Amino acid sequence: MSLFEAYSFLFFDSLMSVMVFVPNTTMVFHVMNIFGYQKYYIIFVATLGSLAGVSINYLFGKILNYIKQKQIGESEKYVRLRSLTQKRLYFLSALSFIPIVGVVVTVFLGLMRASFKRFITAALIGRLLYYLVIS
Repeated sequence: MSLFEAYSFLFFDSLMSVMVFVPNTTMVFHVMNIFGYQKYYIIFVATLGSLAGVSINYLFGKILNYIKQKQIGESEKYVRLRSLTQKRLYFLSALSFIPIVGVVVTVFLGLMRASFKRFITAALIGRLLYYLVIS
């Protein structure tokens, strides 16, 4: 990596961190393409990073669920919502690539105790398709 590339990445990272609507993934993708990085490596690394991020959000939702159960217990509405969530798990997980909405969805799925294997599989497919489309 040249000095110009390093400072360019720092500039774009700083620029994106203060924006109201953060176009981070798409912007970094295109900047790396401009500098001639391998497209499939970019997709691979971005997908791995995204899966790590959604996994952390999912875990946060699980922690919230644990706290909620200790404090309140399980209500009938919660049980119905959880069963409804399980039926739409793949669709909801695939939406994890949408900015802002994706964060809420991943935390919500952890809160609803969705199956992690099914969640991460659907999130992988959604993220991979997203990165293939924008590249």
